[in-house]
Formats: sequence, structure tokens, C-alpha cells
Amino acid sequence: MRVTEQQYADLLAAGERAAAKAWQTGRGEVRAQPAPEAKRGASGKPLVARFIEREAGKGELVFVLPLPPQVISPNGRGHWAKKSRAVRQYREQCANLMRATHQPPLSPGRVVIDLEFYLCRVANDRTSLYPRDEDNARGAMKAAQDALKDAALIAGDGKDFVRMGKTTLYTQAKEHRGFTCVVMTLRKDEGE
Repeated sequence: MRVTEQQYADLLAAGERAAAKAWQTGRGEVRAQPAPEAKRGASGKPLVARFIEREAGKGELVFVLPLPPQVISPNGRGHWAKKSRAVRQYREQCANLMRATHQPPLSPGRVVIDLEFYLCRVANDRTSLYPRDEDNARGAMKAAQDALKDAALIAGDGKDFVRMGKTTLYTQAKEHRGFTCVVMTLRKDEGE
């Protein structure tokens, strides 16, 4: 996801959690800067989350989102009010990040959503969900799927509009390469 420096500053000012420091390229884009290797906790885990950069292919929309809160897991057994509040906040956070990209809505028709979870554990992070299986990962991203509709990128989130595609969990160090985020890719459903 690329946003202008002003949009990035606005997101930070709005209280959105910054998971990575930002640096400005020569083209005026703000990108996630890798966390220095020296910033590690006593357990050897990184102290800050790093977001991966992903370019969209032709006919795709790509969003790099923070991990959902642990309380919104489908297996969560917390109080309903706490879960409802967390879902609402994560949905608003994702919708704000999606709106900040100024992407045009996808053309009418069914959309496939692919999810990639980069699950590098961050030191002292007890609030983010690190899913162990794909169905819980998909269930926890329902709020982000609803945010697509809130950001006016898709017409609806019912079965006529959205189909869940491939979900991949990168849990090993050689797979996640130190990144902690979710990459949501939207593409037109070719099966129509």
C-alpha cells in the first residue's frame, strides 16, 4: 500500500497504530522501513512489527493490513461487548487504510479475496492474533472484508459479490522474513 506523506501523517494523528517507521523515497512515496536488527527484545523477537511491500498485478487491488486483534478470533471466548468493540475498531482501521490509497472500486461482478498472513512474533505483543490454521485466519478477517464495503471498493460482501480464495500462513522465519502483517489481494473472479 502506498500513501502520500500527508496521508500517512493523518493516519498517525487519527490514532492508528504505526507498526513501522516510515521513510520517504525520491518519488515522494512513504514505505515501511525494516526494523533495525539491533532492536530486539530479550527473547530475540523484534520489538516492532514490519509491513511488507507488495505491488498489485494487473486487475488486482492489494492492501497491507495489521494483524487483527486476538479477541476477534472465531475461537475467542471473550465477552461479547469487548469483541464487538474490537471488531468495530479493526474494521474502521482497515477502512481508513483502504480509503487512504484512493483506489477506484473494482468493476461490478464477483471478487476473489486472497489472504497472506506474515506471522513474525513481536516481543510483548499479546493483543494481535497469530492464527494457527487457515479457517480461523479467514474468520478473523471478516471485519477487514466488511471494511472493503465501507471503503466503497466492492458492491457488497455477500456470496454474489465475494468469494474467499487462497489463504496462506507464513509462520517459519524463512517464510515471513521478519514481517508481521496481512496482505489482502482482490481480483476479479474468473470462474463467472
